[in-house]
Parts: sequence; C-alpha cells; structure tokens
Amino acid sequence: MDVENLSGLQVDRADPSDWAALAKIDSVTQAGDHTRRDNIRRWCEQGVVLMARDSSGPLGYSVLEYTFFEQGFVTMLMVAPSARRRGVGARLLTAVESVCTTTKLFTSTNVSNHPMQQLLQRAGWHPVGLLHGLDEGDPELFYLCPSTRLRDATGTGGQTSQCLFANFRTSDCPSSALWNACDESGRFLTRCPLCSSCPFPALAI
Repeated sequence: MDVENLSGLQVDRADPSDWAALAKIDSVTQAGDHTRRDNIRRWCEQGVVLMARDSSGPLGYSVLEYTFFEQGFVTMLMVAPSARRRGVGARLLTAVESVCTTTKLFTSTNVSNHPMQQLLQRAGWHPVGLLHGLDEGDPELFYLCPSTRLRDATGTGGQTSQCLFANFRTSDCPSSALWNACDESGRFLTRCPLCSSCPFPALAI
C-alpha cells in the first residue's frame, strides 16, 4: 500500500481508524478547533487522506478531493510541528500528484502562509489566482500543479489496465473508476477515491 517509502518515511492511504492519531498532530485541532477534528474524521472515512509516517508514528497528512470544478484539489496539507523542515510536506505533495486522477490539480493557501507557498514554488506549482473575502485581510492564493508532474489521467472506465500483480478491466471496479499503474513497472495500483468497494483492496492505496 506504500506510495513511497524512502529513508524510513512511508506515505499511504489513511484508514478510518487513523483519524484520532492525525488529529493529535494537527496544530489547528490541538488549538481547540473541533471543526477541524470532525473534518479529519470525515476525510479518513471517505478515504481521501494520504498519511506520512515513520517508526515514531504519523508525521503529516494531505487531503485530495475532486470537488473543485471536478478537478483534483489538495484541500489540506498538514505536517506535525515537530516534523517540519524535514521534507515531509514535499513527500506528501509528490504522493498527491502521483495518485491524482484528473488532468489538473489545484490547491490554495493564505497569502500569509509563506512556508506553504515556498513548498509549492519549489515543486514548480504556478500561482493562478487570488481570492478575497474568505479570511478578512488575508486573501487566498490558488496554485496549479504542472501537468508534467501528474501521471496520465485520460483513460475511462472499461479500459484495460495492466499490472505486475493482477490483470483486470476497469469495468470490474464497482464505481467504474479508472485504475492505473502508478509507475512504468506497475508496482502500485491507484484508484479513484470515490470507489468505496475495491475488488483488490490489498493492491489499492
């Protein structure tokens, strides 16, 4: 189920039971924001969370949804305060890019959030717009991921997808979601997060 496993840092899909551990490393939740706590639980239950962890436990998480004009959108990227400046955020961003199933991937951050802006700029993401009115005096800056960092997402349900581990048609997926090999060797399989009933759960992240 690993998306990446380098230098002891593992990124994989969070299970519904992981929400409490993620809430403990979320600085907003720990500051008393119950809405964020509820959101983490909901995101984990929906299967849209990628979690970074090492032998010590969770270090951060990202949330990938498809509610922004039916395109991929990184709703949240959070790194535990004790794990920042260690490349966890960059690893999570790369993992999101590798599993996104649409041709475009967006995210946004406050103008005041300089660390997030620096992370996105280092990864080559481009600023594409500014939205006023969400947070008073702190506009929201939107970014677009370069298409070269996204895997091909042009297939449709019913096409054949090959993998070293199994041969199956995407029509076998209950939601007719697109299955793809994560890399050329077919080491990992990814699936549309809308699919809640996976015929090959051991292979899908």
